[in-house]
Amino acid sequence: MITIALDDSWDMQLDASGNFVVLEGNAAIVQSVANAVKLFRGEPWFDTQSGRPWLADTLGHRPPDQVVISHLEAAALTVPGVAAARAELLEFDQEPPAFKDGIQGAGRALRARIYISTDTGESLHVTV
Repeated sequence: MITIALDDSWDMQLDASGNFVVLEGNAAIVQSVANAVKLFRGEPWFDTQSGRPWLADTLGHRPPDQVVISHLEAAALTVPGVAAARAELLEFDQEPPAFKDGIQGAGRALRARIYISTDTGESLHVTV
């Protein structure tokens, strides 16, 4: 697997010559899992069935932990090279704040770690 490297702000990285930096192997798998779990269903205009139903299932209310864990694991399993995935929640606010900076629900946080087994038997993890 090969993918374009993303920086800490999820922007594409370029090398000194202006070419895309690419990731291969395990680094590509880890980044692709992180990307897959952040993808909202319908977000990619070319494939509106891709992504997780975050809007329908998690926004506006606090779903059970297992619903979120299930979405994280299912998203990870869509990545080529991933044979198995197990997620654990590290942080999940109990209730969305009423208002922060004038925006309702702003500041609600979800952090998770996803443990990945690759098709080649290697163990990896990613924190999102």
